[in-house]
Amino acid sequence: MELKINLSRFRKLAEYKEGQFNMLMPHEPNKAEHYGVYLIVFDNGYPYYVGTSHHLRRRVLSHWWGMKGGYHKFPLVQSAFDKCKCFEVYALSEGGIGAWEDDFIMVLRPPLNISCAKRLLHLDDLKNVSSYLGFSLSSLLDEERNIKFIKDEASEKETYIICPHCGEKIKISVSK
Repeated sequence: MELKINLSRFRKLAEYKEGQFNMLMPHEPNKAEHYGVYLIVFDNGYPYYVGTSHHLRRRVLSHWWGMKGGYHKFPLVQSAFDKCKCFEVYALSEGGIGAWEDDFIMVLRPPLNISCAKRLLHLDDLKNVSSYLGFSLSSLLDEERNIKFIKDEASEKETYIICPHCGEKIKISVSK
């Protein structure tokens, strides 16, 4: 069974394609904390890596510099970059609201992550992740399933911001 998770559900933080890196997160002061769980997707939605940081923008940049320089600290991530030379970074959860990195790792089983979930997960946490991703818990925990992240081209053309209070997308439209 292949589960396809639409990337338009998440805020895009950065992308590298056609030799150009674009940081889509606003600049933050050096000491500003911005906790988030992020997803790095290579190629056409597979393979992928899940990570976390208290300084999200800085961490996304360090991934980029490591991959670009050929010395990323995770060899599987470096290898994925070397093969396709393109990637996108998405926020799975931000500001400590929602699920944690271990929750996503347990459910998604990212092929580029070296370590498995480090803490015991509770059923409620797993249910939260599955509803956040838009699938039933049983389908996500099925041992035979494969996950692929896809792009919805129509929604990629929309511009939106994330509400700092509830985390929901707010669509922005400009008219003349």
